[in-house]
Formats: sequence, C-alpha cells, structure tokens
Amino acid sequence: MAGTDSFYSWRQESTPGGTRPVRWGLRMLALQGRALAAALSPSERYATAEFLGIELPPSIKDGELIDAMVTAAGKRRDAVVAEPDRPCALQENLNLLQRKLDLSPIDLDVIAFRALLRVHDGFEELAGAYIKLCPDYVFYSRLAAVLDSSPDAIAHALHRRGKLVGTGLMDVPIGIAGPLAARLTLYRGLESSLFLHHRSTDALFGALLPPSRKARLDLEDYRHLIDEVRLLRSYLGRALRSEELGGNVLLYGDPGSGKTELAAALAASLQCALYPVSSRNEYGRQTTPRDRLTLIGQTQKLVHLAGNGVVLVDEAEDLFPTVWSDPEKIPTKIAVNECLETNPTPTIWISNRVKHIDEAFLRRFDLVIHVAPLPAKAKGVLLNSELPAATLEDAELRAYASCRQLTPAVLNRMARVAHCSPVDSPADVRRNLRILSSHYLETLGVRPMPNFGAAPQLKHDLALLNTDVPLQPVIAGLQHSRNGARMLLHGLPGTGKTAFGMALAEQIDRPLLQRQASALLSCFVGETEKNLRDLFDEARRDGSVLLLDEADSFLRSREGARARWEVTQTNELLTQMEAFDGIFLCTTNRLDDLDTAALRRFDFKVKFEPLRLDQRIRLIGDCCSVLGLQQVNDGELRLRARRLDGLTPGDAAAVLRRLQIIEDTTTREALLDALADECRYKPNASRPMGFVQ
Repeated sequence: MAGTDSFYSWRQESTPGGTRPVRWGLRMLALQGRALAAALSPSERYATAEFLGIELPPSIKDGELIDAMVTAAGKRRDAVVAEPDRPCALQENLNLLQRKLDLSPIDLDVIAFRALLRVHDGFEELAGAYIKLCPDYVFYSRLAAVLDSSPDAIAHALHRRGKLVGTGLMDVPIGIAGPLAARLTLYRGLESSLFLHHRSTDALFGALLPPSRKARLDLEDYRHLIDEVRLLRSYLGRALRSEELGGNVLLYGDPGSGKTELAAALAASLQCALYPVSSRNEYGRQTTPRDRLTLIGQTQKLVHLAGNGVVLVDEAEDLFPTVWSDPEKIPTKIAVNECLETNPTPTIWISNRVKHIDEAFLRRFDLVIHVAPLPAKAKGVLLNSELPAATLEDAELRAYASCRQLTPAVLNRMARVAHCSPVDSPADVRRNLRILSSHYLETLGVRPMPNFGAAPQLKHDLALLNTDVPLQPVIAGLQHSRNGARMLLHGLPGTGKTAFGMALAEQIDRPLLQRQASALLSCFVGETEKNLRDLFDEARRDGSVLLLDEADSFLRSREGARARWEVTQTNELLTQMEAFDGIFLCTTNRLDDLDTAALRRFDFKVKFEPLRLDQRIRLIGDCCSVLGLQQVNDGELRLRARRLDGLTPGDAAAVLRRLQIIEDTTTREALLDALADECRYKPNASRPMGFVQ
C-alpha cells in the first residue's frame, strides 16, 4: 500500500487539479460500481486506474479486472476523502474568479469539472461513461451526484441568467444530448489559462481576452467622414460610460475601404482597448458562424467585466441568416437578435455588404454608417509606413494612394511581398512594388501605374491653367464645405481640364472617379442609362470627385437629336446631376453643341484657354527643369515665348516625350524650336508667308 501511496503522491504533484478530480472519479465508481467499470474498455480501465492512483493486475480476465477495479477504488476512496487538497494553479485561479465575480462553490466546481475533462484522459472517459447521452434534467441529476450537490443547484448554476453563462465564462447549449465537451463549453482560452499561474484577476482576464487592435491612423485621416466620425465617437463614448445594453454600430463599405482602421482609430481616441473576435477557434480551425456568435457573446461579457473596452466583429456578413442559410452552421434569427439586444459592451460590426441583411437586424443597430474609401493622403501614410525609408518619391506615393483599385489592404499586402528581394534595398522594393501593382491592375482590366522610373514628366501645376474663373477660391471653398458642386470645364484640347479634376481631388483629399463617355455608351437600349446611374451611385457611395470626360456625348442639344435614345441619355444624365450632392466635373471641347437646359444646371462654367505670356515662360522653365537645362529668363526667352501663341500644357508634355526619345542631349534652343513646331499645328496659328522664314 505504501507503494500505492507514493505513486499517488507523485500523480498529485505532477498532474493539475490536485485531489478534486480523483474524488469525483471515485464517487462515480461508488455510485455505479461494476456497471460503470463494465462500460469501459480494458484499455480505458487501465487509463482510469492510473488517473485514480490505483494499481490493477495485468493480464487477467475481463470480469476479474472489473471486480479488481471496483475493489481497489473502494479502498482508495476513504484515503483520498480524508486527504486535503494541495495548492495548485487551478485552485488559485478559481479563487481569483470567485473574488472578482462572486461565484458560488458549485459554480467553481462546474468550471473545474469542465476544465479537467481534457487534462486527464481517464477522467474524461470515466465521466463520459457515467453521465452518458441524456436529456438535460438527467444530466443535471448525474452531474449533481458527481459534485455532491443537488439537481436544482446545478440547473441554477447552468441557467442562461446564471453567473457562469452571464459572465461569458461558459456556454451551456440547451436541449442537446451530446458529449460532455459539447454540453459545457468554456470561453476560448480559459481552459488553458486556469492551469497557469496569474498574479491577479486582471492578469487572468488579460490572458483570456484577444490582443487589442492598435490604430495606425487617427480620426484626422477620415476628414471625408467628419460628421459621421464625430457622431460615432460621441455615441461610443456615451455607451462606454453607461450601463445600457445593446450598443451596436455597423460599418459597411467596399473591401479595403478602411473600416477596421476607423474602428481602431475611434477606440484609440476614446483611450479604450479594441478587442477583435476571431473567426477561428483556439486550435486555429475556422469556426462556423453559429459557434462564432457564441464566442462573440462570451467576449462581450468578459470585456464588460474587464472594463473600458469595445468589441470588434470583423467580416460580420456571414453571421446574419437568410432564407438560403444552412441551419446547422448559421445562427438562428432569435440568437442574432438576442446578441444585438443584450450585449453589455459597445460592439462595432464590420461588413463588406449589407443588402442580404434582413431589415429586422438592421433596425437593431444604433448606427449604420457607410465608410467611403480612405482618402489618398491616409492611404499614402499607411503605404509609406510599410516601406523602407525613401523608397517612393512623393509623386509615386500619391499615384499609388490615388488609385481606387489599390485599397489599403491590397497595398499593405503588396508592400509585404515587395520586401522579398534578397537585398531588400529601396530600389528593389520600388521595382517589386511596380511589378506587383501592374499585374494586379492588369488583372482587373485597369491601366497600370505610370513608370516613374522612366523619363521625368511635368507635374500638375495650377498656376499653368488659364481660366476665366479663378480656381483657387473654388478649391478652397470645396475643401472646407460639405456642399457639392457641378462644374463644366470647357476649352481647347490640352489646356488642362482633366488635369484640374485630378488636382482638385488631390487637394481636397477625396478619391477621384474618372470615366470617359465612351466607356459608358452601349449599343443596347437602356444600358447606357443604367451605366450612368451606376456611375453616380458609385461616386455617391464612396464620396468621390466624379470626373466625366467628353461630356458632350451626353449633353448635346436635344433639338438636333435624331433618335429617341439620344434624348433619354441626356435626360438621364440631367436627372442624375440634379440628385447628386457631391462634386461633379464635366469636360468638353465643344461648348456650342451643349443643351441649354444642361448648361444652366452647372454652378461653375469654366473656360480653359491657352497660356498667357507669363505662364508660357513658367512652363518653359518647368520643361528646362525636367530636361536638366539651366533656366535663364532673359530677353531672348521672352521674345520666343511671345511667338508661342496657343501653347498649352498638353503641347509641352508631347514635346518632352519627343525630345526624351530622339535627343541624347537637348539644348534650350531645341526645346523652344520644338514648342514652336507644336504651336504651328494649331487651327488658328499664324504661319510665315512667302519667303519669310
């Protein structure tokens, strides 16, 4: 017997839980005796005997093995009951939970019972054979017998309004006759944390909660949503201070539009932690939406206990049931409604789409906010933070950030992959980034980024726009105003109409949605009108500056229309313009052809003309900088500039491309000659007469 005692002492010191699970196991054998031992296989009997600290003779008949097990268990029971528990991590953590949550002894026993199932193989096999598959009331009775309690006390402890479920420590599905592991579910991570030493309750809860999501942007980066952000922050701040239930916010928008970053920025501004609920279990496997909703409810309760936190549910679209949902995997409508109405912690739900979400769910959200794509400046901040210093020049960074298809998530992934170069120098990362973005955009059918590593180009300079309306006051007004504007930009080709639209979007830090009229026209009846509606809907949804080139294709005078569909296209565009409250720009080279009803709908009609003399001199200086020539503003330059009637920024761009192709070394004289040649092709340009050269 002394050998048995020393064996059991070693088992107690080396196995978590102390004598508690052994007492429960011996009680089960006392209650059912031979029937319980007979329900175990021979290998399970030896595993159970090792767990209980009893020795069984090897290689004996099945009936004799059962009798030996029952007899040895009876002898061990009296000794174990009389022996006190030794200190262990499980008991220390149960004490921490009891002090924090005021749990009853039976609550603590239930937690320990579930936690110890997977720790001792013999205990799990013995408990499973004792409790079996049974309805709830039988389950309560058998568990009560094991824990030396009453069925009513067990039913009270496992009730939906009891502290175990109410605090999120445990979930107890009702009405299932499944295995023990499914009937009692501990919060993810609690089982492991109970067997580790923690200095305090805060340390224990800190180990249970997921790592908080850190912010990489601040609310200033969401100036395109200034009113929405102000409302969101006020609401979340009040929800954190109050004890009201059901605080829910739904943020939706296109993938990569910065929804999760906005949630993190809101939490950071409120100086609270943001706890994302994972879609994977503690073993790294993908959970079903039903199981994830259970985890969300438990996390909300634990965050409420920890204090000053917001729960984040990313990719929430799969949690809402539809008529096509699999009832075995998708939560029920009642379960979702209960989670939305009773959660004790402010929760931000994020979804890429909402059209499939039933209105009964949507009305339970206090705030439903569409998150338009991040402004280019904020996207540039995120991209720059992922790259080595001095990887991209300012113009390159702006180009990547301004591309609508390159969302923050896509740019972040490309930046990580671009670091795969063996040397990982800024030049290599820059080259890799261009390769990745070009192939990605080509896959989407979008024109790739310009090759900034090639010959330098002219920058967009608003000082090189010659208009009859001052543009800077207009830009300043739009930058600080929430009102929209409709602008008609007309004039000769190359005068900078489209360039102004790009510069405007960049200066007011809004995404640019640019379309050619030819891309919207369709040969099918009604398709062009649908394309126009979709275009304005997209701009409205994303808060974009909408730039429509070649607008005369839609805005021609209806008096000269030869077909009915021409009239309906014009009518559709005018209708969409009236309903659009954003910034809408149209460009055209043919003002005289436009419908008079269309003209009166524009707030600004801006004429773009060829450059004035001072602008020509400035443009020549910019060209010299691009070509690496010395800039000399002398009389000869002014004389030559006077002769460049009709010169536009578009002409200079064409000349630069030509010179950089055919000239190894370019002089200022060659530049001026090339500009003069370009101007000779203007329709109204003066040409030398006779023998004058």
